[in-house]
Amino acid sequence: MIRALPALLALLPALALAKAPPLDTALLPRLFAQSQDPALAPVLADPATFRAQVLYSRVVKDKQGRPTLERHGWRVDAEYTYPASAMKTLAAVAAYQRFRALRAQHRWLRDTTPLAFHPVFDDEKLDDVDPSNARGRHITLRQLMRRMAIVSSNYAFNRLYDLAGQQAVNQVAWDAGLKDTLVLHRLSRLMPLAEHRRHPAIELRGPKGQTVTLPAHVSGVDQVNPADLPGITAGRAERLDGALVQGPKSFVDKNRMSVPDLQHMLAFIVRPDVRTGLPGFKDLHPKDRALLQTAMRQRPGESKNPRLSEDRYDPNRFKPSRPGLLRVLPEDRFHLYNKAGKAYGFRIENAYIEDRQTKAGFFLTVAIYVNANGILNDGKYEYDEVADPFIHAVAELCARHAFGLKAPATGAQTPR
Repeated sequence: MIRALPALLALLPALALAKAPPLDTALLPRLFAQSQDPALAPVLADPATFRAQVLYSRVVKDKQGRPTLERHGWRVDAEYTYPASAMKTLAAVAAYQRFRALRAQHRWLRDTTPLAFHPVFDDEKLDDVDPSNARGRHITLRQLMRRMAIVSSNYAFNRLYDLAGQQAVNQVAWDAGLKDTLVLHRLSRLMPLAEHRRHPAIELRGPKGQTVTLPAHVSGVDQVNPADLPGITAGRAERLDGALVQGPKSFVDKNRMSVPDLQHMLAFIVRPDVRTGLPGFKDLHPKDRALLQTAMRQRPGESKNPRLSEDRYDPNRFKPSRPGLLRVLPEDRFHLYNKAGKAYGFRIENAYIEDRQTKAGFFLTVAIYVNANGILNDGKYEYDEVADPFIHAVAELCARHAFGLKAPATGAQTPR
């Protein structure tokens, strides 16, 4: 660490001088006004009800020829948006960084090392088998990461969260400059916040019989979201244990990651060369970053391990910008890296799209809330009717703008 200190100090002036690219708010309303896509109409007519936010950022060169972002926003940070599964990637980054640190003591440790999670709650037992892993049915960091990234497994996210620890997940975000991020809980595990700070003992099982046990521990952050944060409540009632509880649902004790933080997190992974004005994931090893990039790019049917049928795992569910992009370019012409999410009526797409021929690229982060009856946890959200068509339309608009491709003539139909 002492040897690395001079190099780190040398980087600080450059980081301090790098400024966050400005945010333009004129372009997107103009593109929306020019569009004939009916999927935009209901959201544009009442964007506050839909809590709609769009952040579209082209990768361009600055005056010195360095890649930077040309940022265009619409209602960005107007209110709280629940990030759902879109923020899961952060836990993978934190887990990989912890593994790299552990390798300094245990040179045999790899992201394919078998893991065993000891029970920490009454309803758990020793967990050391992953049926999805074609290589020995072991639980491994790599398999957890891939299940999380490709088909958004809540189980995989929760284990990545346990590997890193709540405090570390948050610290990795804050050290990277993601200051509007707060990770408070696992997913699909309803329990008091204090329980989400408890982490199990984890065995690392080496190839020659080595065993290292990471002790069970309590690790967390002692804070919640501000009660006066705009939009921190949603809906008019919530269904809990079969009963309808009247009153808006509070998200004070829920995870938070703003639209700008979501986009920056993705940029740190897929385009670390882009100047964002933020430190980024400096401790994420290039080899680990490359594995994350591959998983975030693959559709379910492209994965060899785990094997995933697209009859069961619709790629458009996990890559909601894809249908809009296919109206602009054929699939073999672009790469799409993303992590989407949906829960409580919130639908998120966080994507980077690159033209494989021209290498032109852009980031697109879209958040929308669809809950016409105002009841949360009833399973009745307009994802298919409103949210996804809106994302398709925005993705098409931004792709045409980023790649300099004209829209079809008025009245012409683009594929849907």
